[in-house]
Amino acid sequence: MQRPARQLTFAEGVLQRARAAASDARADAGDARAMTAFLDDAEAGGVTLTAEVLQCKRVPRGSGVSYGHTHVTERETTLALVDIGYGHGLPRKAGNRAGALVSVHGVLVPIVGRVAMDACVIDVGDLDVSPGDRVTVFGDPATGCLSLARWAKAVGEHPLSIVAALRTAHTADAALGIAPFVAANRARVSAAALRANVSLMRDRVAPAELIAVVKDDAYGHGLDGVVGTFRDAGVEFFGALDVSTAHRVRELAPNARVLAWVLDDVDALPRAIAEGIELGVTSELALRRVVAAAREAGRSARVHLKTDTGLHRAGVRREGWASFVADAVANPDAVSVVGLWTHIAEASDTADTAAIEQFLAAVAEAHAQGVTEPTLHLAASAAAFTRADARQDAVRIGAFLYGIAPGDGVGPAELGLRPAMSLESAINARWGRDGRAFASVQLGGVHGMLRDCVGATLAVRGTRYPIVCVEPLRTIIEVGAGGGGDSDLDSDGNVVVGDIAVFFGDGARGEATLQELADAAGTIGEEIVTRLDRVLTRVWAELPGRALG
Repeated sequence: MQRPARQLTFAEGVLQRARAAASDARADAGDARAMTAFLDDAEAGGVTLTAEVLQCKRVPRGSGVSYGHTHVTERETTLALVDIGYGHGLPRKAGNRAGALVSVHGVLVPIVGRVAMDACVIDVGDLDVSPGDRVTVFGDPATGCLSLARWAKAVGEHPLSIVAALRTAHTADAALGIAPFVAANRARVSAAALRANVSLMRDRVAPAELIAVVKDDAYGHGLDGVVGTFRDAGVEFFGALDVSTAHRVRELAPNARVLAWVLDDVDALPRAIAEGIELGVTSELALRRVVAAAREAGRSARVHLKTDTGLHRAGVRREGWASFVADAVANPDAVSVVGLWTHIAEASDTADTAAIEQFLAAVAEAHAQGVTEPTLHLAASAAAFTRADARQDAVRIGAFLYGIAPGDGVGPAELGLRPAMSLESAINARWGRDGRAFASVQLGGVHGMLRDCVGATLAVRGTRYPIVCVEPLRTIIEVGAGGGGDSDLDSDGNVVVGDIAVFFGDGARGEATLQELADAAGTIGEEIVTRLDRVLTRVWAELPGRALG
């Protein structure tokens, strides 16, 4: 039996104490005794998170890593791609974060570059690390790793919030059940906005085919509703990331092409191949696994071979590309190459142009080895929107279909996108202290909110109020001047218990957009929506009677 790609284990009683610490939705502090006990567990190493190394690469000094090349290697070193990202709950800010170290073979090493939705990169230097090795994010300090308490402090989040957000799989049912259900906490999803974004992007990238990416429960929006909406809007090609998601997409859109490229569930590959799910093959190890699975399934696998053109994550580097393609075409009974792809780093126009040229050289090499008429794709949302030369035969569009803009001052309105999700709760308490008035909602860190959202706003009755604290079970806003007693209200009475408070949306209720919230928190919209716990009810507009919780 294959070992899971990610494992989260608890010492006896620890998970129960974590749930108890968050269990009383009527008390903003939860069960105080259970919280104290859980924090002791977190300090002592009672929670362990590990993930598998997918790929290792020896790279020269000066190599940029991950999106935007926010880390550049200072020496020749080995980079290891690890099978965990912010879509699994690993905070994106752990990348390039001093102190947020992980352990491999008992040695602490840094996470470098930006953490991606499905993976992160660690710099292992000259350590002997191979695909299949385990990386400990946190665990028992006696084994050479950081405890959960110390690791959480390094990334600036509460230990309970860290654990509550973790998912070892990509599916909606993978959460641990720590976050309490609060009826007022709702994520509203607009099918009309999704359809409008599909239309906009399809027209923008034509004649390239649009691959609609629905990974991580369709960016937290709800897989079933999104796939149905996209299918009805004419989408015929889906990017599913993992095999489990691909199976569900196949059920919902039986006539569509479906591509999965995180192949960490080896036991699931024969079924995927039998169903005609296309597989993105990103390494020599993945190719060997696919060949074996195809022979077990008795059917040739339809594969897309990936080359690394400078992102230094998944994909085969230039020096190994020719032999990689040769190995694929040498197994015609098991492999049919139907696609070639890469992922550009979006570090700069110059770097991206070089990456496109390198990709086209890799395509020429594949053609020379007998690969004919493959689907070529290298661009995701931002590059597909801005660069015609990056579109090739198809483009993988994820964030933009949900109205999530790239940030850095560029919002959805500037791109013509419509935000598809809004997040709301309700004021559950209000009080005054030291001449200031405060109110709270029961949506906090265990539901996916980051402490970095302090300084962003919540909108109540069309007015934005600053977030002053994000705790595990609540978010607190300052609502104006108050008196000296704990029971005093804001002086103008504009915020009362029961009022709807909106974290983000399309602005119709005076609220910030998701992009504004993400910018204030120093992250991207994709992390905000994928961190949201699945216990939050998803309410669909334009699909009468549909609520996905």
